[in-house]
This record gives sequence, structure tokens and C-alpha cells, in this order.
Amino acid sequence: MIGRRTMILGAVAALATAPTRTARAQSLPGQGGAVSRPGYAQFGGQTPGDRSDRWRNNQPMDYLRTPYTVRTGAVVPAVMLTPINSDLTGQILSQVSQHVYDSATGKHLLIPQGCRLIGTYSSDIAYGQQRVLCAWQRIVYPDGRALDIGAMPGADGAGVAGLGDQVNNHLIRVFGSALLLSGITAGFKIALPEETTDAYGNRSASRSVSEAVAENLGQTANEMIRRNMNIAPTLEIRAGFRLNVMVVKDLEFDRPYVAFDH
Repeated sequence: MIGRRTMILGAVAALATAPTRTARAQSLPGQGGAVSRPGYAQFGGQTPGDRSDRWRNNQPMDYLRTPYTVRTGAVVPAVMLTPINSDLTGQILSQVSQHVYDSATGKHLLIPQGCRLIGTYSSDIAYGQQRVLCAWQRIVYPDGRALDIGAMPGADGAGVAGLGDQVNNHLIRVFGSALLLSGITAGFKIALPEETTDAYGNRSASRSVSEAVAENLGQTANEMIRRNMNIAPTLEIRAGFRLNVMVVKDLEFDRPYVAFDH
């Protein structure tokens, strides 16, 4: 009797100390048990179980060093003066269409309407791409002064990166090459002479030579036409297209703009 009672008490103690399935499923990530799943902490840069104050920002406040500043996030409205054709990389030119004032008060004119923007665009176009990447590098003022602005991206009126206007997928060229490929293949097969054999069942020499020539010419033509079909789309931006230059670095000026104040 005593031995049986001891076995029962031991089993009860083991069940009490073992973690249940529910407890394992509810265990926090990093504490063992269930597989760790990402939570809202990933958006705040805080690890689960972190007791630090996530609302404390250790970065110092960036004060204006000069009131004549165009802050990051501002836009410079412009109009394209030269068109874009993405077949080759090149320089582009646009013109500022509205005055741009300082970001703090909006009273100081810093970039007047009529300034020229000089930039470049990328010709690295992938299949299915409909927007061309461009960057603006220099502002030329009406009085001849100029300002280097690094490489500030261009966007459309909605703020979407890149410029999208017209897309030429070269469908006529692609389908024309496909039809030409089919015609050449069918022509070589039709041009082959009828297969004949001699009294011993051997194929004629003319038939063998014609098949070899047709096969080689067909393979060469197929390769050339397939290369012609492997062409990326051409993106075109017409002159007069309205865009925005996104300010990604603070533009600081010594004083407001005054024409010919050299």
C-alpha cells in the first residue's frame, strides 16, 4: 500500500511541474517554447521584453542655422524643356515654374521662377518598366549664378519617383520579327527537294546536302531574329511635362534672392 501511494504522489508531482501545451503556446518570444513571431515592436526598433523608454529620442534637435533654408521634403516645381528618350543616357534641362520660398516662414524668395535645372537620366530600362529614373544636379539662376545641389530625384505631380509619360514597347518590331521567323522556317522546309532513295534504299546526296544547308541557315536566321526581338521598351518624356524636384538635402542660402546682386 505504501509503495502504491508513493507512485501516485510522484506522478502528480511530475504533472504539476511539467509545462502544459497551453503554457508553451503562450510563452513570449525569446523565453523558449513557441516559435517566435514578429510583433509591433519591430516597427519601433524595440526588442520584446525591452524595458527602456522607447519614446525617448536621443537625437538632438536640428535648428535652423539660417532663416534662408529650404528644408528636406520640399519640392521645386518645374517643366521639362528637353525631351527624354531612354535608349541612351544624356543630359536634361527643365525650368522652375513657381517661386520657392524658405521653409520656416515662406517669406524669403530663394529659388525664383525661371531658374534652369540641369540633370541626367538613366537608360537602364528593364522589361515592363514604365518610369524613367532622373536626378537634378545644378540650378542656374537667371542672373548667371549657379548652385550645385548634388543629385536630387525627380518625381511626377503626385510625388511618385521617376517620370512616366509615353512607353514604346516596340510591338511592331517584336511581332514582325516573329512573323519573319515563322516565314523563314517554313520557307526552308518547303524548299527542300522531295526525299528519294536509290535501289538500295539510300537517301540521295542532294537531299542530305539541302537539309544540312537549310538547317544551318535556319539556325543562323533564328538567332539573328531572336536577338532582334530581345529589346527593352523605350521610355519617352515629352517637352512640357510637369514634374517636381524632391529636396533630399537642406538647401541653405546666405540671403534671399535679388537679381544681379553679385
